[in-house]
Amino acid sequence: MKIGTDSVLTGVMTVVNDAVKTILDIGTGTGLLALMLAQKSTAYIDAVEIDEEAFKQASENFSLSKWSNRLNAHFCSLQMFKKGEQFAYDLIISNPPYFRFKKNILISDKQRSNARHDKELSFEDLAYQVKRLLKPDGNFWVILPVQEAVEFIKIASNEMLFVSNQILVQAKPGKLPNRIIMCFTGIETPVKQNYFCILNEEGKPSTAYYEATKDYLLWLNFN
Repeated sequence: MKIGTDSVLTGVMTVVNDAVKTILDIGTGTGLLALMLAQKSTAYIDAVEIDEEAFKQASENFSLSKWSNRLNAHFCSLQMFKKGEQFAYDLIISNPPYFRFKKNILISDKQRSNARHDKELSFEDLAYQVKRLLKPDGNFWVILPVQEAVEFIKIASNEMLFVSNQILVQAKPGKLPNRIIMCFTGIETPVKQNYFCILNEEGKPSTAYYEATKDYLLWLNFN
């Protein structure tokens, strides 16, 4: 499964302070987000993945990392994860499926389809499960396209999850944002809003992108 810019940006923009001891990565894929947060924290990290091949790859990536003792992959749906248990996380992160699933849409690559479509995890399910698994003072970080972000904000508010921070992502200067990285909390507060541009006017990685990702060396593979 290809590493995407969405996951990279979500990982670098997520704020992890010293009080964060437990993290949940929803839909970990290859494990990129979990690995990035392991690098920037001392937290214990659970990572949930419903696709078996992606789960195996994430498990291998975790075992080969120097943070393997703090990383644990789980092959199950979010709906079944820790069902019936009394456990909550300081921080939850996700680059979730975001296209509303339609039966007449056929995609040959099943993994790509699951990664993009919310057939397995609807926005309603995501908000409900995040509320179930997040501590009252915890934070939930997520990235979505703009239109889907507006929809999810409304759905999350029904679960008493409110946006506290928005980072509007632009591909190039002068372009409209096409992604929003959001932080949700259980307390309604004024929303902090910032803009982030991936490319400069020449179409190369911006200084901001380089500075944000340099600690992970991901800029070396920018495409």
